[in-house]
Amino acid sequence: MDKELRLITQKLDWLITNPEVLAAFVVGSAAVSQNLSSTGDIDVFIILAGGQNLEREVIERDGMVWDITYFPLEIFKEGIREKWPFLLLSLEKNIPLVVRDEQINLLMKDVYEAINKGPGALTGEEVKFLRFKLTQDYEALVKRMNDNLNAIFLAHNLFREVLNAYFKLNNLWVPREKKMLTWIKKGNPDLYTLCVNFLEENRLQKKLSILENMIKYVLNPFGGKLPYWVKGKFP
Repeated sequence: MDKELRLITQKLDWLITNPEVLAAFVVGSAAVSQNLSSTGDIDVFIILAGGQNLEREVIERDGMVWDITYFPLEIFKEGIREKWPFLLLSLEKNIPLVVRDEQINLLMKDVYEAINKGPGALTGEEVKFLRFKLTQDYEALVKRMNDNLNAIFLAHNLFREVLNAYFKLNNLWVPREKKMLTWIKKGNPDLYTLCVNFLEENRLQKKLSILENMIKYVLNPFGGKLPYWVKGKFP
């Protein structure tokens, strides 16, 4: 990895030597990969002393594709304070290329603390709404079984909503979709098995049965499915 890191640093010399750059971090798959050629592109976060807008550029340079996000310092602080998921989750595993300001190290402590605390537990009303919505969406899906193609489309949409609900209900950060199954495989093997069964099943009726089991698995620790909504405040 040291050899790979030196290569990244050399190729980014044109950027990180800019005195406006307070810090630069490699994030994403490149931060954990032993082989840069397998990562597709290199994700880099740049913290700037000045500026007003978060900016991004994707460029090809020196035979590599660079996906660079520029954070003015004040916007970086705002992202930490407001717990922007993409910012925190990207920085969970990182490699610092340069850190020129001690306050960056202090801010990174805030990043790790926010990651460990999670996004925050849902309120009782939010939990109730998720229980109701997933129940209603599944029942609406079942009524469309005669429209095979549309039902499959809606089933996959609901599958994604169920997984999002799992993370939110358990005070876990919702990962990016391309990493969601990988995280579930590590964090909850039983749910991962249900995911695999759902995705590999081609028969619609069996697919919906698996999806219903997923909904029950996710909701049961929080009161289970909720088919009705008593008159009152609705989110």
